[in-house]
Amino acid sequence: MGIRFISLAEGVDSYKNPDSVNSIIVPITNVMNDQYCNQTSKKIRQVSDYKRRNSRYIGSFAPYQLIVDADAAENLLHQHSVHYAYDPFCRLGHVKVMGNHHYRIAHFI
Repeated sequence: MGIRFISLAEGVDSYKNPDSVNSIIVPITNVMNDQYCNQTSKKIRQVSDYKRRNSRYIGSFAPYQLIVDADAAENLLHQHSVHYAYDPFCRLGHVKVMGNHHYRIAHFI
């Protein structure tokens, strides 16, 4: 096939020693690694779902006009240092954060 299989942990190299790939360790290790990745993926998904159910922020960056709390990264705080009269985007962001529907925001514009 022209594919080289290398496993440093088991000392397998299909180019230098083609018979090393035929040992029983290679498929067993592949199955174990696959199961480990599957379990890790499920755990990460469960933690993300738990945080969403408890209304915790899981994003990397805070949305416009909000800042991430320094004490608890999953909490968002309003950014009070912005003056609404000089920044129309801040006013729109404030209207959205307050829970208004997009029809009201369009009417606001």
